[in-house]
Amino acid sequence: MKITLTKTYKFIDKEIKELNLNLESLTFKDMLQAQRMTTPVASITEANLEYLMMLASLSCNLPLEFFFNLNLKDATNVKSYVLLFLNSMDGEIAETQKN
Repeated sequence: MKITLTKTYKFIDKEIKELNLNLESLTFKDMLQAQRMTTPVASITEANLEYLMMLASLSCNLPLEFFFNLNLKDATNVKSYVLLFLNSMDGEIAETQKN
């Protein structure tokens, strides 16, 4: 899933204009890693912005620190894509259970 950013971001020695979120490649281990790194116990993970950005970070092989400099529009767009992806997985599970 490619996201075109509203501007080009300089990060280390790269100029980044789009992100390729490969969320389908993430594993349960990646989800646990993101959760452990960002979420206090008993917190609602999907509502945790840092958790969602950590999943984005893991999915496109950029450190979480890159996402700290995204403007509000780009950050919200990335967060929305990740949340939409997670929610669509919930819908697939619900459909499977109906059958």
